[in-house]
Amino acid sequence: NNFLAGILCDYTSNVAFRQGAGEFKNNRGLFSGVYFQDNYKVNRRLAVTFGLRYEPALPWREIKGRVEQFRLSGLMAGVHSTQFPNAPAGVYFPGDPGVPENGVEASLKNFAPRAGFALDLFGDGKTSLRGGAGIFYDTRIPGIINNRFVDVTPFSPQLILSSATTAGSAGRPGTFSDPLCTQSGTSSKVPGGCAPAANLFPAPFPPPSSATFALNLLVVSWDPAHSYQAPTLYNWNLAIERQLPSSILMRAAYVGSHGSHLKETLAFNVSPVGGGTPRLNAIAGTNVFGTTNNGPTQDAQDVNSNYHSLQLSAEKRMSHGLTILGNYTWSKSIDDLPNGGGVADVGADTVSARPWDDPLRHTFDRGPSDFDHTHRFVASYVWQLPGLSRSNGVVRQALGGWELGGVVSAQTGRPFIVVSGVNNSGTGIGQDRANLIGGPYGPGACAADKITTVSCVDWLNQASFQANGTGTFGNIGKGTIRLPGSFTWDMGLSKNFSFTERWKLQFRAEFFNAFNRANFMDDSASLTNFQKLSSTNNFGAIQQAAEPRIGQLALKLFF
Repeated sequence: NNFLAGILCDYTSNVAFRQGAGEFKNNRGLFSGVYFQDNYKVNRRLAVTFGLRYEPALPWREIKGRVEQFRLSGLMAGVHSTQFPNAPAGVYFPGDPGVPENGVEASLKNFAPRAGFALDLFGDGKTSLRGGAGIFYDTRIPGIINNRFVDVTPFSPQLILSSATTAGSAGRPGTFSDPLCTQSGTSSKVPGGCAPAANLFPAPFPPPSSATFALNLLVVSWDPAHSYQAPTLYNWNLAIERQLPSSILMRAAYVGSHGSHLKETLAFNVSPVGGGTPRLNAIAGTNVFGTTNNGPTQDAQDVNSNYHSLQLSAEKRMSHGLTILGNYTWSKSIDDLPNGGGVADVGADTVSARPWDDPLRHTFDRGPSDFDHTHRFVASYVWQLPGLSRSNGVVRQALGGWELGGVVSAQTGRPFIVVSGVNNSGTGIGQDRANLIGGPYGPGACAADKITTVSCVDWLNQASFQANGTGTFGNIGKGTIRLPGSFTWDMGLSKNFSFTERWKLQFRAEFFNAFNRANFMDDSASLTNFQKLSSTNNFGAIQQAAEPRIGQLALKLFF
């Protein structure tokens, strides 16, 4: 009815009216590093390797100065920018006291030592013990936050009108003919009324210090309390190898790592939990900057991870026309990176269901990594069939000299989180988890080991889940539920036909997923509705699978 009456209104969670200026960026980046490495042979049985690498993490430079910073302390104290006084308190720009020219200070202490050794255990050249450890940095600062800088006011002003804005105030949409509600009589036509909104256009660049900042402002920022902290990985490993008869090599290894300063996104503009617990928004009314989804977000590097694995391999090198390589990994990867985000963020789609200042946030988000597969097995082989050299020419050409190869892979399923799809916590973040009240998997949920060859539409049992209670975040732990595993066998058959010394023809037949195994919900599958309890027609119902059997034939002529 509002549409027919010419009144702007929100539609399926989209704002009623949005207008923005052009997006222009002038980013420059410098990546550099130096390293030293040496190998030293202690004796005929022991060799060591050591080295040192240095990589500074230098921020992207926006040569036109399109950079901003958000400080919670400035918001609480009501301190405004000296460069753009009309900006909300807490939002600052280069030229303001303490604001780095590039939005964040460089990280210049990234020294990365590493060392390793190789020992011939028995001196016979058949058994070796190898190990190593090192520190590694990800010094390529993500450029996406600079992309967000150029999107925001005053560099690329955006005018957003939303029906969620308080009735009768500026920022509430007007009519099609007067969306900014600047004409007399418009307010009376809009349910709840509206007030004139500032017209931001045309928007000159560089923007004047008197630039207008609209409501529902999007604010992005690096953490102002720290220089950039390069994500750091501490790796270590120990392996033993043994050469056996018949050209067979066996290997067992322990591989571990610890990650620090991994990136996540903090959403500051959350509502109070349960409608009563004091939070940031209590400082300045209902929300900090208009609606929840347009509040300040900040890039923080406070996530940690751990990885431990047992890795076994066996290799039969080519002999008698056969080579085989097999690898098995038993591993566990754990981190406290939140599940996917429900708010506009600074580049990482990871926002915790709990508010940013909740002391239990990291504990709540700790669990198996999204990519964790407890068991994984991969084997490959090549078998050169007999050439039938003693047979006549026709038989030898038709049946001899074929080559059979393939790759077999199997793994257990990856973890995921069931979200409720409702905002019962009251934060507005959109990541509330469901409550688990029974066995999570559907009736006869495909197989106890989560690897199946049958249709698996009942993977989750809806009766075992319920929405989280008011003011709570749900009781499902991160990664406690997993998707089905997968099994794939790819095969290939080939043969070369020689006509003369110059002319040869190669025939190839290749089959991917040769046994047409239905692998449900592989790593590329979307979980948007599958993991959302409120999606009653899709929740827990597997409707996606990896590629079926695909075969291809090829002829290649060599001359």
